[in-house]
Amino acid sequence: MQSGVGKSDFLLTGELSALSKASLGGNRSDYVIMSFQLVDIASNEIIWEEGYETKRKTEASVIYR
Repeated sequence: MQSGVGKSDFLLTGELSALSKASLGGNRSDYVIMSFQLVDIASNEIIWEEGYETKRKTEASVIYR
């Protein structure tokens, strides 16, 4: 990488993906998966790698008339 202000030694890259599931009752679950990699640009070696997963559950509220 030669563009930009200076030469970089490392590259931080990642991926973000999500999945939503809804049930017949209106409840919903959202899953978010994040993965990261720190790469040494000179050797193309992965220095560090980590992944995280989160889940959010939403329950449908009941409205009475």
